[in-house]
Amino acid sequence: MLASLEFYDGDNAVSERVEALYARLHAEIADVIRAGQDSGEFSTRLPADMLAASVVSMVDGTLLQWHRWGRRLDGEELARSTRSLIFNGIMKQTAYVK
Repeated sequence: MLASLEFYDGDNAVSERVEALYARLHAEIADVIRAGQDSGEFSTRLPADMLAASVVSMVDGTLLQWHRWGRRLDGEELARSTRSLIFNGIMKQTAYVK
């Protein structure tokens, strides 16, 4: 995540590789969400691509918070909280997921 910020919009091999990794991550998550939407497990209120972008954003934000506040935050608890927000946000019928 920090490398993606440092090399954002550069004209070099590292920037291209970071962009490719994020594109692949986004595509894979969107595919999983689409499959969940098609099977009826995930909500179809929002497009899979938008939800995938939100998931990537939440994961990056979680990593940034852990980096900034690592001494004050329990990393496992932060990850569980993020996972709960993500899954409870995309499930068709919201049932609390820990």
